[in-house]
Amino acid sequence: MLAIWGLVSGLGLLALWLRLRLWRRGGASSSTRVGFLHPSCAEGGGGERVLWRAVSALIAERGEIVEVIVFGGSGEADDVKRKVQNQFGFDIDHRVRIVQLRTGFWTKPSYFPAFTLLLQSLTGIIVTLEALLTIPVDVLIETSAHPFAPFAAWLLDVRILSYIHYPTISSEMLRTVSEGRKGVNNSSFVTSSRTATKMKIFYYRLFARIYSLAGRLTDVVLANSSWTGLHLREIFGNRRVVHVVYPPCEVGVIEAGVAEHRNEGQIISLAQFRPEKNHEKQLEMMNILVNEKHCRVRLKLIGGARNHADEDRAAMLQQLSAQLKLKDNCEFHVNVPYQEVRRYLAETDIAVHTMSDEHFGISVVEMMASGAIIIGHNSGGVRDIIENGTSGFLAESSSDYATVVERVIAMRAEEKARIREGARKRALMFSDDVFDAAFVKHLIPLL
Repeated sequence: MLAIWGLVSGLGLLALWLRLRLWRRGGASSSTRVGFLHPSCAEGGGGERVLWRAVSALIAERGEIVEVIVFGGSGEADDVKRKVQNQFGFDIDHRVRIVQLRTGFWTKPSYFPAFTLLLQSLTGIIVTLEALLTIPVDVLIETSAHPFAPFAAWLLDVRILSYIHYPTISSEMLRTVSEGRKGVNNSSFVTSSRTATKMKIFYYRLFARIYSLAGRLTDVVLANSSWTGLHLREIFGNRRVVHVVYPPCEVGVIEAGVAEHRNEGQIISLAQFRPEKNHEKQLEMMNILVNEKHCRVRLKLIGGARNHADEDRAAMLQQLSAQLKLKDNCEFHVNVPYQEVRRYLAETDIAVHTMSDEHFGISVVEMMASGAIIIGHNSGGVRDIIENGTSGFLAESSSDYATVVERVIAMRAEEKARIREGARKRALMFSDDVFDAAFVKHLIPLL
């Protein structure tokens, strides 16, 4: 079945390629056209903030001589602009064209219950080709985790820059399967079967080979952290130059709104309601603090819900907090406006982040810039951000988090002030301005 699907896809791609070659010859533009491929451009996550900041940086640097197109998913351009303004406080320049892609929804994982990585990535080629067929561009900037987009760009001789938030596959994923550990991408069905484990290892290795080839076809590869960069070099090979460009974080505006008075014992979490964000660990931490240690603490869980699955997850977490008798100690704030998020950040005492192997963590930087004392997960790109004990703290288990929260609550005001100041200084390394300069520097050679 997979072979048939591959043959049909191959013939379809060949037909599209021939049509595209003809289309590009008749679609030349006097200015340089730059396209941003990001079907989920209105979803409001960290990846979307990178997209819109990159668009703004390009317009500011080359707006008079380039034409900028954003290839999005569903939604009218005005609706997208309104959402971006509400989520990030960005006003999108009138010169930016937002184009809907009919095939954008094809890459959603819910469409592929099996062979998700491979089928998502293959359909990503079709999405990329639709974008290039709709409006031919000279340079394509891929910011939405379509790892096989370079194949489409190579076929059409389009220069491509990929900003990679996380490796689609990594050596750690292979180790998880080979060691029989259960994880987000490794179900109990696979861990309980040697045959299924062997098949999945073969599948992952095959995918890694194809991914490696895509990496070699990419003109410029940008990684959002040293952790992501390390994993990409392992997959792409040492010859592939991978530049680390940290994501943009609005540290200046957040810093300006910092309040002098902090609500002691107030804890905040800022993360989309997705399984990998591991909000359960935060509730386990609260259970230890409230029901075992009898601490006077309150947790505000703030995050976006992209779809019904995320909304259901937020509701499930609320039910779990009630079961743990934490209803009076936990608040849930779903899809709140950007200005309201800033107000919560300005008032909070402590902030927590609990995702394992987070590729970077824009919210971590934002919470540090706000003056909250951050406790982040001791893994992934978060270790690029937090200097343990100087600009925040690192933890792993729920009991680790509870211990650090107790320690912070008991700190003298002078010690808290020292850590807050260290966090704010550290956050400046990841500012919008630093991102703008680095992104444009690596893009200009392609224009």
